[in-house]
Amino acid sequence: MGTVCRSGPVRSGPVRSGPVRTTDPPLSAAAIADTPARKAGRTRHGHRLSLPGPSSAGGLDPLPRQVHRRRVRGSPRLGLAPSTVLVRVRSLRERGYVTGFHAAVDLARLGRGVQAMLSVQVRPLSRSVINGFQAWALGLPEVLSVYVLAGDEDFLVHVAVRDVETLHALLVDPFSRRPEVVRFRSSIIYQHSRRRVVPRMAE
Repeated sequence: MGTVCRSGPVRSGPVRSGPVRTTDPPLSAAAIADTPARKAGRTRHGHRLSLPGPSSAGGLDPLPRQVHRRRVRGSPRLGLAPSTVLVRVRSLRERGYVTGFHAAVDLARLGRGVQAMLSVQVRPLSRSVINGFQAWALGLPEVLSVYVLAGDEDFLVHVAVRDVETLHALLVDPFSRRPEVVRFRSSIIYQHSRRRVVPRMAE
């Protein structure tokens, strides 16, 4: 009789036919969470991991600094393969056209149903005062973004809070107590629309 040599364990069960997957499946929301086994917040493929997770303070603790997809799907409308899309996105990032990938968060589901724009004027106008106020405002959990302006107002501060009472407390306490703030006014945002695609401008 002849001898049959097997190089690995024998698996029992039905044999499945079909294409063999050679790539990892897309990351789920649960797979993004960090674990001690992932050193320095990276997977075995070298991608950075964020640590999203709802907190009692009405936010994500901490908010992801960058959201990165491990798999890039092709576009049927454009007829592009996933590898082609990946190469083009990588080229745009290397040349500085794409600076990052961000997650769109439903603020209302996080308990921040009221958004407002705060127009702030500070004095004296100096680099140290401007930089100091900007750093202080960004340290507040209610603040989403800070814009430095030219004109009558020096800053435009975008905030998201639980309700109107919380917005009033934010204005009366932290902002009114800042010595460099000489005037501010608030405008509640009813609706917000954002363009998802940046169109090409006419030359």
